[in-house]
Amino acid sequence: MLEDAKRKKSKRKRKNVSVPIRELVYKRDKRRCCRCGNKKNLHIHHKIHVEDGGTNDPSNLELLCDLCHALEHEGEPIYNLMIKSSFWEYEDAINL
Repeated sequence: MLEDAKRKKSKRKRKNVSVPIRELVYKRDKRRCCRCGNKKNLHIHHKIHVEDGGTNDPSNLELLCDLCHALEHEGEPIYNLMIKSSFWEYEDAINL
């Protein structure tokens, strides 16, 4: 909850990762999860969250599968992850 409050206070707004950057990250990471090597249900993850000053620069991005992404965000309510997961899967499908 405290982290949610901090993010709401943040003046930085998330901008979608551009298609060229997404393609670069997928290619760089060989269309595999950077943690476990899974090839399914991949998401682009910000190593440093935008709300915490992170950018959409490829050096701040990595591919993670659903499970590794959920583990990375451990402590965040699971329904938030499910909503984000559904959104990002949809976005990945239309952008690549």
